[in-house]
Amino acid sequence: MGTTRLAFLLCQVLLAGALGPPEESLAPVPSHLPDLLGPPLWGRGVRFQFSEGLAPVQVEEKWGYINQKGEIVIKPQFDAAFAFRDGLAHVAVEAKLVEERGMWHRPIYELVKGRSLLNAKWGYIDKKGTFVIQPHFADAARFSEGRAVVMQGRKCGYIDKTGKPVTPFIFDDGQDYSEGLAAVRMGDKWGFIDKPGKLVIRPQFSRAWPFAEGRAAAWTNGPNFYIDRTGKTVINKLAGIEPDITFYYSGHFSEGVAAVGWDIVSRAGLGTTSRHRTRNVYIDKSGKLAVPPNFRPGGFYSSAGAFSEGLAAVRLERGKHFGYIDKTGTFVIKPQFPDAEAFSEGRAKVATDGKCAFIDKTGNVVLKLDYSFWRVSSFHDGAASVVDGDKLGYIDKTGKFIWKPTK
Repeated sequence: MGTTRLAFLLCQVLLAGALGPPEESLAPVPSHLPDLLGPPLWGRGVRFQFSEGLAPVQVEEKWGYINQKGEIVIKPQFDAAFAFRDGLAHVAVEAKLVEERGMWHRPIYELVKGRSLLNAKWGYIDKKGTFVIQPHFADAARFSEGRAVVMQGRKCGYIDKTGKPVTPFIFDDGQDYSEGLAAVRMGDKWGFIDKPGKLVIRPQFSRAWPFAEGRAAAWTNGPNFYIDRTGKTVINKLAGIEPDITFYYSGHFSEGVAAVGWDIVSRAGLGTTSRHRTRNVYIDKSGKLAVPPNFRPGGFYSSAGAFSEGLAAVRLERGKHFGYIDKTGTFVIKPQFPDAEAFSEGRAKVATDGKCAFIDKTGNVVLKLDYSFWRVSSFHDGAASVVDGDKLGYIDKTGKFIWKPTK
């Protein structure tokens, strides 16, 4: 695997970091490839970013941590290292490096110069680099709300910050806790457990996402819908456009609204090929339209991001560029960017003139970089990740390198 392949995967991880936890993939591992694919938690919580004052870096195939001055504070010694959360970070040791064998979906932390980590032992360190939970798990995910999902053998369970199990190891997959609940998979169905580990929503969904603002998106072999904390379906169709529109795309609720979408089919004329496109709107927690779309032709959104810091990046149905709207549906920043992401720490990452740039809430470019859009992350804790070839670095909000790209 060459530099281009590794750089592509780094960029995919940066994109995943920008999108956030609700978009993470939790697909079950095919039963005929268990040894090749490894545990289903691989890659969970991947973040190349500063968190709680530290960020992972790679030096000569080992991972350690730097502070916001760019100083190494935990020496590179791990085979994989993830961002800190709740004061702990999960890291891997004693991993065997094997050939990658063309598995395109594998996360970047399982790839080191064309090879993959196998049979790693996962544990948790504190900010001094000391193991507070010894590495003995087959896989591990980040802590959230004082709990982390880990794997022993082929089953998952949850531990507390001392490493003590709070659930039995009976799950086939599990997500982070959010608002006191965590989605778990038993067989091919998803349900939810509470903090003590009690199953409070029985496994019944083909797919379920974390709770956000009291709602969780789910689906069961059909349109998406939203449930409340009891598992009751509270939104399963759109109100206010036309009767009985169901949706097949559902975002997490943020700042009181969520983007939902559905496919429509159009024909340009007799004998022409049908074209599918997505139409998106924003709804409130009752399922009603929350951000008025423009009902003229092309006035809906073909792409609609989550609201953050009062604004959302959208692209009109017949448009080619992204702009930013407020909750009245008014464009505060007119459509002009080929790509755009949510605001974070007063800055939004956009593409302009073929390069990555950051704008403020007036739309003014405050930082322009000599990197493509997908090679830079959004800002988190005052820093953004940058991929240069197959090397990873970090910059501050002025564009100055905190850590020059290394591998």
